[in-house]
Amino acid sequence: MWKLHPLNFGEWPDFELSRFLYNKGFGQKIRAIATGFLAVDGDRAVLIDAGIYDEERALADHDQRVVNTGAGRVRAALAEYDIEPEDITDVVLTHLHWDHAANVPLFTRAQVHVQAAEIEYAEDPLPPHQVSFDHGLSQPAPWTLVRDRINVLDGDTELAPGLSTFHLPGHTPGSQGVKVCTELRSYLLAGDNVDLQANWDGDEHLRHRPWMVYVDMRDYWASLMRMESLADVIVPSHDPNVFEREVW
Repeated sequence: MWKLHPLNFGEWPDFELSRFLYNKGFGQKIRAIATGFLAVDGDRAVLIDAGIYDEERALADHDQRVVNTGAGRVRAALAEYDIEPEDITDVVLTHLHWDHAANVPLFTRAQVHVQAAEIEYAEDPLPPHQVSFDHGLSQPAPWTLVRDRINVLDGDTELAPGLSTFHLPGHTPGSQGVKVCTELRSYLLAGDNVDLQANWDGDEHLRHRPWMVYVDMRDYWASLMRMESLADVIVPSHDPNVFEREVW
């Protein structure tokens, strides 16, 4: 049976809330966490999302101030569970944006699972999205350094009993959620289709409130509706409250 642990890979100390809540919360700043997840079942150790660049590269390439990030932070977070990068058997990337895929080359023995639609778009994104995919920058996008270990997924896929991916386009064309079934309940790690619990909870105007970065709002909204029936709990990707529990 799977055990699921959230991993803190660093944070944005003053993230603009309205970017997460689709024109709501202008001028409010929050802590946003670069969250990874460790799923363990016996000898299989699966990482969902690989963390963010170090502070220098995040600022230079993406003009974003982050703290306590980079490969060292990823190693330290895994070490809390006596896991080394070499112990990771699989890395599942919810999408290929820099803040979710930056450290994937660390995992030299892992198979990397990415949706085909995500790879296709990451290779030739629209101009407003190019920087998010590290497209055309001075250094190659990290996922391109592990092409030989990528398992290209074509839609919903069971990776192992109790561990499945679901193609949920919207934030990006190949965004995917990862369903992990533990002893008590099932969790869908939603990637950036759901950044905060407030996105999922919605408000008086919207059943679920999207965030400001997306490729296709029709796809995004359909994915949010579909997620309602996929798991017992929907888990956001950047909410500090995820860390109120150490193991699920």
